[in-house]
Amino acid sequence: MPNDILQNDGTPLFEREIRRFTSKMWALEGYFPLVMKLISIKLFGDIKKEEEYINSHGISSSDGEQQEDIVTIPEDKISRFLDIEKSLSSSMAAVELFPINIVMAFVSQYDAYLGRLIKLIYSEKPELLNGSEKNISFAEMNSYTSIQEIKDYIVEKEVESVLRGSHKEHFIWLEKKMNITLTKDLPNFNTFLEIMERRNLFAHNDGVVSSQYLKIIKEYTNDYTANITHGERLKVDVDYFLKCYNVIFEIGVKLGHVIWRKYKPEETSNADTHLINVCFDLIVNEDYNLAINILDFAINTPPLRKNSSQKVICYHTINKALALYLKNNQKACEEVLSQYDWSATGDIFALAVSVLREDYELAFQLMKNIGPNKEELGKEAYLNWPIFKKFRKAEGFSEIYKDVFGEEMVYVEKKPNRLEDILSDLNDVKKMINKNDISI
Repeated sequence: MPNDILQNDGTPLFEREIRRFTSKMWALEGYFPLVMKLISIKLFGDIKKEEEYINSHGISSSDGEQQEDIVTIPEDKISRFLDIEKSLSSSMAAVELFPINIVMAFVSQYDAYLGRLIKLIYSEKPELLNGSEKNISFAEMNSYTSIQEIKDYIVEKEVESVLRGSHKEHFIWLEKKMNITLTKDLPNFNTFLEIMERRNLFAHNDGVVSSQYLKIIKEYTNDYTANITHGERLKVDVDYFLKCYNVIFEIGVKLGHVIWRKYKPEETSNADTHLINVCFDLIVNEDYNLAINILDFAINTPPLRKNSSQKVICYHTINKALALYLKNNQKACEEVLSQYDWSATGDIFALAVSVLREDYELAFQLMKNIGPNKEELGKEAYLNWPIFKKFRKAEGFSEIYKDVFGEEMVYVEKKPNRLEDILSDLNDVKKMINKNDISI
């Protein structure tokens, strides 16, 4: 459920940076399936074009001594055949390279975001620069017009120095500067480190597994080395792509909120509002597992729970139960709801709980009790909030809706453009290109 807590005028700086990061991650993940579909359609067309050209011009193929296809092409057909082959090869390369490039873009966005967070830390706590060992020459100092410009220069050098280290070293640096433990409540931290190391393989070694990669990953976790061998060329399939998106998004949001709340405790209300809305947006986008991971962090991390209001904890709890409910895990949903006493939380939370428990008779009565003029629960909420996704289809809902709001319910269900759905339509393409060892 979205919250009704109003933000202060002006967006807090930490919120601005977290929003900037999440919006770019959403953009990359959202457009990926659309572009992949276009590339795959092009690939499918190239495959069909080659097949038709071969069949219509009497081009034959046979197995050679090395079990490779040998194609016999009439001399006057070679030029056109090579053009078709070139287009097909480009399409195959695009199918392979585009997911890799998006994963690398995920990492680039995270690194830029981390750099901006570090700058904000120094902005809030400039005394942390007292221990800086960065030097500035007299000539460089004379090129600046103010002390602030010199400070900005030193901060930039500090950020560059930190970012040159490994991603594990980044967290060690942050823990030392902030005097807190960051990785204890990050179950996906080792997965995050593997993603960062694989990105380095893609950037510097064309994805070919090196002994250095295996050595580093073995220090983090053995999960990724069991089926990976030296010299193997790694790719990015759908499962790995989604893992990268989920893990980098999760780590980025959690890290941003820990830093924000550490250095701007007076903005806790803003931070709570933002985190509720992030999780709500994830549920709307059907990113249920990612929402659950971040909601667990919001509910169970002591500093967050201690400093948040009971109303905020209620929102997080309802949203976690909702994500489980929409995953069709009613048992886990009920376990979450049962951990909280909802008797004194008001009609809106009571309605949410009754809907999740599919007690529709009670839910209909609560709809009537709440009426049409509740600011947080108007007719748009009944039509758009995912908590009412199944409830809207219940027998009697449209009649109660009309009784409450005095008009017929007009609703068109919106479905996110999910990667899995698009790729399910490309089975024919997958079968036709398996022989080329291309993964989509």
